[in-house]
Amino acid sequence: MQKRLHFFTGKGGVGKSSVVASVAQWLSRQGKTVLICELSHQSAMKDIFRVPFVGFEPLEVGERIWALNIDTTEALTEYVHQYVFSRTLARMITENKVLRHFWRTSPAVNEVVCTNKICNMVEKKDSLGFHEYDVVLVDLPATGHALTFLQTTGMVQRLIPVGPLRKVSNRFQTILEDPARTWLHLVTVLEEMPVNETIELHRALTEKVNIPQGLLFINKTVDTLFTKEEESLLAELEQAAGEAMPAALLAGRWRLDSQRAAQRHRDWLVRQVNLPTVDFPLLTTTDFHVGNTKQLATTLDSMLM
Repeated sequence: MQKRLHFFTGKGGVGKSSVVASVAQWLSRQGKTVLICELSHQSAMKDIFRVPFVGFEPLEVGERIWALNIDTTEALTEYVHQYVFSRTLARMITENKVLRHFWRTSPAVNEVVCTNKICNMVEKKDSLGFHEYDVVLVDLPATGHALTFLQTTGMVQRLIPVGPLRKVSNRFQTILEDPARTWLHLVTVLEEMPVNETIELHRALTEKVNIPQGLLFINKTVDTLFTKEEESLLAELEQAAGEAMPAALLAGRWRLDSQRAAQRHRDWLVRQVNLPTVDFPLLTTTDFHVGNTKQLATTLDSMLM
């Protein structure tokens, strides 16, 4: 986890943002200053860290943990500001009706200005010349949109031979492909659809995007409940009970079937995705918050130290 830039993606609903927040918590314990970059209209970090808002500028949400949410309109203004002398003029340009139509219809402008913001954060330095953030964690959209986002620079390089957008794309691509700086992590749960989507994404990333892949986070895992002997005992009790099966036996059968299904999904997943795995346990909560990130951060100590 000593890379400077980490991307996280996974199927919607697998708890990707929870994993990102927990990794940030773990890194902060190692003395790292961490920045979380979200690419979504609604901030998950706002709810997890219990802060009023997370906007375009970094906000301190925890000890050595900062977060921002990359709004495309603000990212476009920041991008234009790099080429004009004032932010007011940059905003006038981006809010011009004719130019707004141009921004909307030009290929990949939103994605490129977002990558520009990420590059700025990765490379940002303080007055002494040190990086302002030791580690930047990017909470990407769900799998399909994440793949499109990561392929943007390649598309721009094919369509736009020269110019500012091409420069930004080249800059991001250099960072993206650097194994010394960058990792992309996959997040999933042991269910059929998320597992299959993770396998497909891993294959697509390997074939289409030259980005170093890091860890496979398996979220919401449940401890093995039944030993082989207990499985045999359950079968004997079910046979003895016949049709009048008590609720406890029905619950036991359901739990055993779930255990076997999860193991099948895991076996298939690790055969197809050749990445080191990190298991995050299922937490019995319906309201994930910063206290839970500290719980999950503790589970990383034995795996990543």
